[in-house]
Amino acid sequence: GNIGKRSTIVLPPLNEEIGEGYYLMSFEHEISENDKIARFLNRATFGATRAEIDNFPTSKLTTQSAAQWIQSQIDEPSTSHRAWFRKRLNARSTRPDIKFIPDHPCHIGSRWRRYTFSKKDGHQWWNTEGRTIRVSGDGPYVITFAGHARTTVETFPWKNEFPKITIDPSTEYSIACWDFPEEWIGGTWYMRAGPGMYCRPVLNPPIYFDTNTTQLANPVVPLPAVGSGGLEVIDQQKNESSGQEFILLNGLDHDICTQLPDIMYEEDPPVFGQTPDGMWLQFDPRYDVEENTAENPLRDGGGTRTLISNGLAQCSNVRRNVFNEHGCILSREPTTCKGTSDNLFILIGLNAENIVAIHEITGTYPYAVMNLPLGGDDNAPIVSPCIKGTKTRWEILPENECVQTDMDAQTYNVLSSVLRQTQDDNSFVRDIVFPSNGASCSADYADSLEEVSMILGNQCFKRVHPEHLSVFDLTLCTREENPCTLDLSNGDHPVKSPLDNDGNAFFDYQGQDNVFWDDQLSRLTKIGRLGDTIMFKDLPNNMRLAKVANRFNDKTSQGQSYVVVCGSRNEVANDPSLGDFGFEIIEHFQNVDINPAAHRESVFFMIALEARDQLRQLMAWQLSQLFAIVPLVLTGGWDHTENFLNYYDIFVRHGFGNFVNILREVTFNPLMAENLTFQDSKSGSYLFETTGSYTHADENYARELMQLFTIGVFLLNDDGTKMLNENGEPIPTFSNDEVMSFARVFTGFVQSQPRGNFEENDSSWNAIDELIVDPIYHDKFPKHDLTGGYIGDGYPLCVDLPSRTFLRKGAT
Repeated sequence: GNIGKRSTIVLPPLNEEIGEGYYLMSFEHEISENDKIARFLNRATFGATRAEIDNFPTSKLTTQSAAQWIQSQIDEPSTSHRAWFRKRLNARSTRPDIKFIPDHPCHIGSRWRRYTFSKKDGHQWWNTEGRTIRVSGDGPYVITFAGHARTTVETFPWKNEFPKITIDPSTEYSIACWDFPEEWIGGTWYMRAGPGMYCRPVLNPPIYFDTNTTQLANPVVPLPAVGSGGLEVIDQQKNESSGQEFILLNGLDHDICTQLPDIMYEEDPPVFGQTPDGMWLQFDPRYDVEENTAENPLRDGGGTRTLISNGLAQCSNVRRNVFNEHGCILSREPTTCKGTSDNLFILIGLNAENIVAIHEITGTYPYAVMNLPLGGDDNAPIVSPCIKGTKTRWEILPENECVQTDMDAQTYNVLSSVLRQTQDDNSFVRDIVFPSNGASCSADYADSLEEVSMILGNQCFKRVHPEHLSVFDLTLCTREENPCTLDLSNGDHPVKSPLDNDGNAFFDYQGQDNVFWDDQLSRLTKIGRLGDTIMFKDLPNNMRLAKVANRFNDKTSQGQSYVVVCGSRNEVANDPSLGDFGFEIIEHFQNVDINPAAHRESVFFMIALEARDQLRQLMAWQLSQLFAIVPLVLTGGWDHTENFLNYYDIFVRHGFGNFVNILREVTFNPLMAENLTFQDSKSGSYLFETTGSYTHADENYARELMQLFTIGVFLLNDDGTKMLNENGEPIPTFSNDEVMSFARVFTGFVQSQPRGNFEENDSSWNAIDELIVDPIYHDKFPKHDLTGGYIGDGYPLCVDLPSRTFLRKGAT
């Protein structure tokens, strides 16, 4: 123990018989100043480099020098992971898709190559339809792929160590055998003469044509000389192909450029170019990733891309929100895409014509379901419509199509009164809830009425199944595994056939004895009732597409009014000049030999190694461990990159900021909403009003927000120990009552409308833009807080303010 400044150490007794003894030795060690600096930097970065040690503010580590270094790190511009990824997003593209379009041969940054076949040519080796190779001539040979000439060779380039076969001009060959073509002159690719035939290795030939004997579909682009500052080598990192891939540093202004298509499709003939020394090159299209940042949004919201791609590429306009509104602009470009916030509230009538239109645009299968058995699939006992609180549905028919059910005057008057007084104005069906108080049917009929028809004036109200003429998305039932257990014995698919063959918007349940409708109901998305008017935002994700919005939007912004155009943080353009290496796009992994799941890791480690804002990056990593998400439980968690980097950027932005700002952005991020299941959570009142069911809001995020992200499970003292009550028990910070209350706060959070210009292969999904709070789904009742009050109580009421406060200077 301590005795003043001395210490006493109790040692075990010695065994003097065997010569044991103690020896007292002392050592002194002093580390160098560089070692002290290195130790400090190793704690504040991902690892100190010699340059960082040498550039430390002073040669000695002091409180002042450490503070100076920390301030310099705070002042260092932040390195966005999303922006780092997008700049290097230089994937091959042979067609426009929902998010991006290919670049143009004459534009700055276009890529060209000397070898004939790329990995993109072999990425569908199993699909030979329209993608076969033919070889014509008897020397020189013209090699064509997908019907277009690719090169000319004097002798066919078989690989020497394998037996050669005789080339037959009438035979269609395929790129086969699983291996992608090696991307350099002399690299190996494999050719198969047909099913069951051996794969033969072939050398990848250089591109060459004799234009006197070979007619090319597109005019030849005159390219500048290599090394002239206009066309430069870009594949220095590839040992085998170095000097065989090139980038156009300056755009071309040539008449031939106007003769080329704006966008290249996979089935289009390739574009070739020739340098002044006669070298032939093929245009190698890459994705054109445009800048659409919060500070500098695309002025037309991506409308031009949508037009030139014939509607394939989605608009890029981001919904205005608190995170991007500082950079939004008013645009009057003639091609401007409307903002997503405008589209959300487009009205769509659920009639047969519109149901067919949605099917034709989206390829989904929405139907008005009819002839469901009133008692359900198992013909369960039918509940009387006279039972208090019972919700029933009635189909509205002409008077002559049904017969009045026998009942006494009291029962008739009560039911007819309820049918007339309901505010339901649907012209096909009417939903009523029998009053819990007041009126009642007579005792003779209160429990016995089942199938009922009521004649009211010139209309008949016929009781039907609660989902009769409800419009459901039956796309799930079209899958090959037949998850809806449909009767497929008659040949035509019962779900596909009505819309595909007849343009019929009604699915007739009769004859589908194997369909257990009540069991399938929870798996199918209900859109509304035939005759209802819904908003665009109420459509399922797979129908909430820009094309659908355009179809039902009776307004047009082109040339008529200003449109609010907004961008997204760190949505920068790609930079084709950043060397040969480039990240790939989901489902298009033919350009790099890399596991797509490793994209995120590559970005993280490269920034950890190279970024100057090391302290910020270390803080971001530590914060990400607190607000962890599980990729494998999320949509696209295995192969998506950009949405995860966008989430990680929250912690980069706020590494030195306010914790409340982190909570705000995490809450509005789609990944966290899906991870903790509060996305699309609806209030109990909404569900009761629309379905008649009593359901609580999803509690997952509300619980984790308190338990994991903020206050923890127990109240703590300043020293971190648990506070105890009078019984010596830890005091909990919250109960399940607070969880249920806070869960109602996080209702109504839905995804923003899908858009283009970011990595995503699902046209109905948007895991980039911040969530929207839908006021219809959001809980509208007060929520109590942790201290016995209510959320929002801190704001003064108007009666609590001095008179005419709103007129005073500075009032907002």
